[in-house]
Amino acid sequence: MFSTNLGTWQIAANTCQATLSIDARRTITISLEWTRDPGPTENEHVEIALPDIVAAALDAVENLAETSKTIQHLVAEGKICRIGVKDGLFLYGATHAGTTDGAGDGMSN
Repeated sequence: MFSTNLGTWQIAANTCQATLSIDARRTITISLEWTRDPGPTENEHVEIALPDIVAAALDAVENLAETSKTIQHLVAEGKICRIGVKDGLFLYGATHAGTTDGAGDGMSN
């Protein structure tokens, strides 16, 4: 599962941290974690912060898509190859010059 912090928002007298998660089935979830249980005031005012939270989530998804495209290009060029899976994420390693056999000297996910 991929997960990233979207930021923190002050809503009424409470603080809310938003997290974006994408699971293996590509389900996208935005979670809100409050410093204390939200009450009626926070529930009324959260709608003010929602456009900013959704915009932050969209930026994160666009950045992930751009990273994925870059990885796909590097694989197609034979510069990196998939070398394994860790915590549900593919691991990639640099190929040695002129090879595509997976003999890597570095990793990224």
